[in-house]
Amino acid sequence: MKPDLALTLFGSVFVIIGLLFLPVAWRKIREDLNSQRWPQTTATLKDLEVVKRIHERDATENYRQFVSYSCKLVYEYRVGVGTHRAEHWETGNDREHAVQIAAAHKAGEQRSIHYNPEAPERYRIEAVSGYGGLLWLLPFAGFAGFGWLVIYVGWRFYGE
Repeated sequence: MKPDLALTLFGSVFVIIGLLFLPVAWRKIREDLNSQRWPQTTATLKDLEVVKRIHERDATENYRQFVSYSCKLVYEYRVGVGTHRAEHWETGNDREHAVQIAAAHKAGEQRSIHYNPEAPERYRIEAVSGYGGLLWLLPFAGFAGFGWLVIYVGWRFYGE
Protein backbone atom coordinates (compact mmCIF):
# COMPACT_ATOMS: atom_id res chain seq x y z
CA MET A 1 0.00 0.00 0.00
CA LYS A 2 1.31 3.42 -0.90
CA PRO A 3 2.14 5.71 2.06
CA ASP A 4 -0.19 8.48 0.86
CA LEU A 5 -3.12 6.04 0.66
CA ALA A 6 -2.33 4.55 4.07
CA LEU A 7 -2.10 7.99 5.68
CA THR A 8 -5.30 9.08 3.92
CA LEU A 9 -7.17 6.06 5.31
CA PHE A 10 -5.67 6.54 8.76
CA GLY A 11 -6.48 10.25 8.79
CA SER A 12 -10.00 9.60 7.49
CA VAL A 13 -10.74 7.46 10.55
CA PHE A 14 -9.95 10.43 12.79
CA VAL A 15 -11.98 12.81 10.64
CA ILE A 16 -14.98 10.45 10.87
CA ILE A 17 -14.60 10.14 14.65
CA GLY A 18 -14.47 13.93 14.86
CA LEU A 19 -17.59 14.26 12.72
CA LEU A 20 -19.49 12.08 15.20
CA PHE A 21 -19.26 14.94 17.71
CA LEU A 22 -21.04 17.46 15.46
CA PRO A 23 -24.61 16.11 15.95
CA VAL A 24 -23.98 15.89 19.70
CA ALA A 25 -22.88 19.53 19.77
CA TRP A 26 -25.78 20.63 17.57
CA ARG A 27 -28.35 18.77 19.73
CA LYS A 28 -26.88 20.18 22.96
CA ILE A 29 -26.78 23.76 21.65
CA ARG A 30 -30.36 23.52 20.33
CA GLU A 31 -31.62 22.05 23.62
CA ASP A 32 -29.84 24.70 25.71
CA LEU A 33 -31.17 27.55 23.56
CA ASN A 34 -34.70 26.12 23.65
CA SER A 35 -34.57 25.70 27.44
CA GLN A 36 -33.98 29.44 27.83
CA ARG A 37 -37.53 29.96 26.54
CA TRP A 38 -39.08 27.35 28.85
CA PRO A 39 -41.66 28.71 31.28
CA GLN A 40 -40.95 28.89 34.99
CA THR A 41 -42.87 27.48 37.89
CA THR A 42 -42.34 27.30 41.63
CA ALA A 43 -40.86 24.13 43.10
CA THR A 44 -41.03 23.22 46.78
CA LEU A 45 -38.19 21.43 48.56
CA LYS A 46 -39.59 18.14 49.86
CA ASP A 47 -36.47 16.25 50.92
CA LEU A 48 -32.75 16.68 51.27
CA GLU A 49 -29.91 14.43 52.32
CA VAL A 50 -26.15 14.30 52.40
CA VAL A 51 -24.95 11.49 50.14
CA LYS A 52 -21.58 9.78 50.35
CA ARG A 53 -20.33 8.27 47.11
CA ILE A 54 -17.46 5.83 46.89
CA HIS A 55 -15.68 5.68 43.56
CA GLU A 56 -13.45 2.66 43.08
CA ARG A 57 -10.69 2.26 40.54
CA ASP A 58 -8.63 -0.82 40.00
CA ALA A 59 -5.33 0.33 38.55
CA THR A 60 -2.79 -2.23 37.41
CA GLU A 61 -0.40 -1.35 40.23
CA ASN A 62 -2.73 -0.55 43.11
CA TYR A 63 -6.33 -0.20 44.16
CA ARG A 64 -7.71 3.31 44.64
CA GLN A 65 -10.85 4.48 46.35
CA PHE A 66 -12.19 8.05 46.20
CA VAL A 67 -14.94 9.40 48.42
CA SER A 68 -17.10 12.41 47.57
CA TYR A 69 -20.00 14.07 49.36
CA SER A 70 -23.00 15.84 47.89
CA CYS A 71 -26.26 17.28 49.07
CA LYS A 72 -29.25 15.86 47.20
CA LEU A 73 -32.20 18.27 47.07
CA VAL A 74 -35.55 16.88 45.95
CA TYR A 75 -38.15 19.37 44.76
CA GLU A 76 -41.77 18.94 43.73
CA TYR A 77 -43.50 21.14 41.20
CA ARG A 78 -46.91 21.18 39.55
CA VAL A 79 -47.63 21.76 35.90
CA GLY A 80 -51.31 21.58 35.00
CA VAL A 81 -52.76 18.63 36.88
CA GLY A 82 -49.47 16.73 37.13
CA THR A 83 -46.94 16.76 39.95
CA HIS A 84 -43.29 16.20 39.08
CA ARG A 85 -40.04 15.69 40.99
CA ALA A 86 -36.81 17.52 40.35
CA GLU A 87 -33.49 16.45 41.84
CA HIS A 88 -30.64 18.90 42.26
CA TRP A 89 -27.20 17.86 43.46
CA GLU A 90 -24.80 20.29 45.10
CA THR A 91 -21.31 18.90 45.53
CA GLY A 92 -19.39 19.54 48.72
CA ASN A 93 -15.63 19.72 49.11
CA ASP A 94 -15.88 17.24 51.98
CA ARG A 95 -18.52 15.84 54.36
CA GLU A 96 -18.63 18.96 56.52
CA HIS A 97 -19.15 21.18 53.49
CA ALA A 98 -22.00 18.96 52.23
CA VAL A 99 -23.61 19.15 55.70
CA GLN A 100 -23.31 22.96 55.58
CA ILE A 101 -25.01 22.99 52.18
CA ALA A 102 -27.84 20.86 53.57
CA ALA A 103 -28.15 23.12 56.63
CA ALA A 104 -28.57 26.14 54.36
CA HIS A 105 -31.79 24.60 52.96
CA LYS A 106 -35.04 23.84 54.76
CA ALA A 107 -37.88 21.57 53.71
CA GLY A 108 -40.72 23.68 52.33
CA GLU A 109 -38.52 26.39 50.83
CA GLN A 110 -39.37 27.36 47.28
CA ARG A 111 -37.40 28.21 44.17
CA SER A 112 -38.16 28.80 40.53
CA ILE A 113 -37.35 26.15 37.97
CA HIS A 114 -37.71 26.00 34.21
CA TYR A 115 -39.68 23.13 32.67
CA ASN A 116 -40.23 21.91 29.14
CA PRO A 117 -43.86 22.70 28.23
CA GLU A 118 -43.95 19.74 25.83
CA ALA A 119 -42.56 17.32 28.44
CA PRO A 120 -43.10 18.85 31.91
CA GLU A 121 -41.06 16.11 33.60
CA ARG A 122 -37.96 17.61 31.94
CA TYR A 123 -36.66 20.55 33.90
CA ARG A 124 -33.70 22.81 34.53
CA ILE A 125 -33.04 23.97 38.06
CA GLU A 126 -30.85 26.77 36.79
CA ALA A 127 -30.85 28.45 33.41
CA VAL A 128 -27.87 27.40 31.34
CA SER A 129 -25.84 29.23 28.76
CA GLY A 130 -27.12 28.64 25.29
CA TYR A 131 -23.64 27.90 24.10
CA GLY A 132 -22.38 25.26 26.53
CA GLY A 133 -22.74 22.75 23.70
CA LEU A 134 -19.90 24.50 21.90
CA LEU A 135 -17.56 22.54 24.17
CA TRP A 136 -18.52 19.47 22.13
CA LEU A 137 -16.80 21.11 19.18
CA LEU A 138 -13.43 20.71 20.93
CA PRO A 139 -13.22 16.92 20.41
CA PHE A 140 -14.50 17.46 16.86
CA ALA A 141 -11.72 19.94 16.18
CA GLY A 142 -9.10 17.73 17.82
CA PHE A 143 -9.96 14.51 16.02
CA ALA A 144 -10.85 16.06 12.68
CA GLY A 145 -7.88 18.43 12.78
CA PHE A 146 -5.47 15.60 13.48
CA GLY A 147 -7.06 13.53 10.73
CA TRP A 148 -6.74 16.36 8.20
CA LEU A 149 -3.12 16.91 9.24
CA VAL A 150 -2.31 13.24 8.64
CA ILE A 151 -4.05 13.34 5.25
CA TYR A 152 -2.21 16.55 4.33
CA VAL A 153 1.15 15.05 5.28
CA GLY A 154 0.34 11.96 3.21
CA TRP A 155 -0.52 13.99 0.14
CA ARG A 156 2.16 16.65 0.58
CA PHE A 157 5.17 14.46 1.29
CA TYR A 158 4.27 11.06 -0.15
CA GLY A 159 1.89 11.94 -2.97
CA GLU A 160 3.03 11.79 -6.52
